[in-house]
Amino acid sequence: MRPAPGAGLLSLECDVTPLPTGVGNREEQKAFLQEHSAFLAHYPVLKQIVEKAVCRTLAPPPQSEVAMLRGRLEDDAEAIAFENKATTDRVIFLLARIAVEDFSEILILAGNGRGIGAYKVLRGMYERVVHAVYLDKNEEASRRFVRQSDVYKYKLAKRLLAQGHRPGRGSRSVELHML
Repeated sequence: MRPAPGAGLLSLECDVTPLPTGVGNREEQKAFLQEHSAFLAHYPVLKQIVEKAVCRTLAPPPQSEVAMLRGRLEDDAEAIAFENKATTDRVIFLLARIAVEDFSEILILAGNGRGIGAYKVLRGMYERVVHAVYLDKNEEASRRFVRQSDVYKYKLAKRLLAQGHRPGRGSRSVELHML
């Protein structure tokens, strides 16, 4: 915006389109597509892998195992190992789901010339992926992670619900109450 000719310092000329005909920065989008064509050529394969790994329903633990462990004491080694495994599976699944959403947001921001915004999202995505990898290698830490992260769980559940995920709804439902 530049000052209107002959106007005071506080008067600004605004070129606001009455009705937007598109969203985003077309020039930045074209530049992004050209500069990153090698990555974009491989994107369909990445999309297939993500859909197979994350766009699914997380199966509950086998009922035979649940029945076998029912009634055991809290400090029973088999019960603890089972709970660690089940908790780890759920936490990693949900962290991966959010990392995929983060990646999509990064592409949208970067593709529209908003590199700083993309970088902000990247940091959170990186932390979620690091947590998921750590928990995958250290299942006993998953219960501590879940217990000490009530705020994180609340934000995670709120975000998933806002995206339309409902417990028990559809073939891609996420059972939030399992957290």
